[in-house]
Amino acid sequence: MDALEQRLMDLEYRYMEQEQVIEQLNEVITEQQKRLMLLEKHHRQVLELLKAGRTSDIASLKDEVPPPHY
Repeated sequence: MDALEQRLMDLEYRYMEQEQVIEQLNEVITEQQKRLMLLEKHHRQVLELLKAGRTSDIASLKDEVPPPHY
């Protein structure tokens, strides 16, 4: 095998490795995009709750009825 063939094989090997890395990076970016979209959805929901003046499903202390044993 001459030097030109060896160089060609080396380049092909590098190309295959780069293809694998690109595919892995694409998978990571896709997963991050899904998570980002979910976080943005939750963020909008929290903002809507805050705008409505409702911060949680827990009643305030003044609205709570004491338990029967008190």
